[in-house]
Amino acid sequence: MAVVSYQKSKVVLQDNESVLQGLERLGEKIPSSCRSGACQCCLMRAVAGAVPAKSQEGLKETLKSQHYFLACQCVPTEDLAVTLPADDAVPVYPAQVISKKQLNEEITSIRLSCPAGFRCRPGQYIQVMQDSHIRSYSVASLPIEDGFLELHVRKIPGGSMSTWFHETCQPGMQCSFRGPFGSCFYVPDADRQFPILLVGTGSGLAPLEGIARDALQQEHEGPVVLIHGSLRESGLYHGNELTALQSANKAFSYRTSVVESGETESADIRQFAKSELTRLGAAGARIFLCGAPDLVNDLKVRLFLAGAASSHIHCDPFIINAAST
Repeated sequence: MAVVSYQKSKVVLQDNESVLQGLERLGEKIPSSCRSGACQCCLMRAVAGAVPAKSQEGLKETLKSQHYFLACQCVPTEDLAVTLPADDAVPVYPAQVISKKQLNEEITSIRLSCPAGFRCRPGQYIQVMQDSHIRSYSVASLPIEDGFLELHVRKIPGGSMSTWFHETCQPGMQCSFRGPFGSCFYVPDADRQFPILLVGTGSGLAPLEGIARDALQQEHEGPVVLIHGSLRESGLYHGNELTALQSANKAFSYRTSVVESGETESADIRQFAKSELTRLGAAGARIFLCGAPDLVNDLKVRLFLAGAASSHIHCDPFIINAAST
């Protein structure tokens, strides 16, 4: 019989008993609702041992790759050590600012040293801590290949952390961060042929650029389309870098969407994204979204109604508040 370890407890599962049932029999309080694998309330993560494929049905590939599973559907054939997502210990790392560069009127690139032992997938995010302030920033770089963590920091009026980065922070200064967090990153399938659509506004370009570079670095063979939107043309950035990436990779296309007319394509990013999804083929397309929560949620609905599978739509929208900016 399989033995399940959770926190300081262990339980020997009975015949055909799920992880959820076994832990509840032990007296543990594990979140659950439908018990049929539909609601995903009982999501847990295996830190040791393999879970059966049935317990991961319906989960996004990014969750599967991090060993998440549905406890109500998990009847393991070998011993497991499991944890709830909220119980995961998140390490804190020291870092040094190694460079600072203005990208446009609002956004600054900050590069931090990558500490030994830190592992992060492009598109995930970290939480930077300075004094009593903490703020989430997506990683735009490929940490292992580039050797640094690149963040795109937007200046927010009255924001303590963004003001520190824009006005006080200089190369050589120290800070700390914890992470990584998030499930918005590239996971290759065996055929490597599926279309990828990345859509974001403002500094939401950061994770999308990292994901695109990661997919291309891993020799993804399907089309990769990145749409960067802004209210004004001046809000766009990294255009030269992304144009060069397009020139060097026939699978990659860089598009822009601005509200005001100008030299770049002018289109509503919602309709633009829907049109691109239709062109690429919604079935099987992997979609990555980043930007203001209202926009991300709207895009999720529109692209789902356009034929995209909900399990293939990935996003980690950040809620900005006075305490975290």
